[in-house]
Amino acid sequence: MSKRELKKQQERAKKYGCDGRCYWETGMCPAVEVCEETRAGEFMATVIGGIVVLLMMAIPPILLAGGTIALIWAIIQTVLAI
Repeated sequence: MSKRELKKQQERAKKYGCDGRCYWETGMCPAVEVCEETRAGEFMATVIGGIVVLLMMAIPPILLAGGTIALIWAIIQTVLAI
């Protein structure tokens, strides 16, 4: 690790109350969302995650409505064929 990166890590440790590393092999800093270096990336990840969750919540009702319409259409076609 370079002296510059070590100095930045020490400044982050003092400023955010952690060890100054944002990410490592087994985890991440609890204050990673407030670090200047990672704030934008963490925000985008949160937004994308929220959009995915909303889409996943919207899909089942759409499938249920489509299945209901298909079932009703099949019943009507069966009744009309008799």
